[in-house]
Amino acid sequence: MNYLAHCYVSRHSEQGILGAMLGDFVKGPLVDRFDPAVRDAIRLHRQVDSFMDGHETNRRLRNRFSPRRRRFAGIVLDICYDHFLARHWSHFAEGRLSAFSARVFSVLEAHRDSLPERLREQLPHLVRHNPLLACRELASVERILDGVASRIRFPNQFRGSLEEVRVHYAALEAGFWKFLPDLMDRVEAK
Repeated sequence: MNYLAHCYVSRHSEQGILGAMLGDFVKGPLVDRFDPAVRDAIRLHRQVDSFMDGHETNRRLRNRFSPRRRRFAGIVLDICYDHFLARHWSHFAEGRLSAFSARVFSVLEAHRDSLPERLREQLPHLVRHNPLLACRELASVERILDGVASRIRFPNQFRGSLEEVRVHYAALEAGFWKFLPDLMDRVEAK
């Protein structure tokens, strides 16, 4: 869900981008399933998710959400952090976000035949709606969050969670500025 952040920390290599995108679609052991560089990037994706979940700033932010949405607060943070990364892209990366997102989709297209079926099926939608670029706008964040809510297979009150994002927007953005440097330090140390 937080595709932009995962691709960003992958250091922009083709294998890194591929593994960053596969991380949400590949489960279980990775032994001999992919090229070693792609396996490393999938492992990095998993480590980033774990670091995100355990980070003190993010634990505090999740607790700001109402009890009815707290169960999904980690998903909201993932998507909001992509929003802030997209909004502040020039602070973190050289080049335009549009060029970076085009590169991500060109990597996926180049490897289309080897993508897991679910990602291959979602690829036209991802290319058409370009969440990497679109997430700069809160209206797109709302569509992404509500899209996630519609795919949850049990009754929930996740839909409409943007209302809580708006209430906590300044705190979420401050959390992003604390978290991302810690994440980058962690990635560099690996």
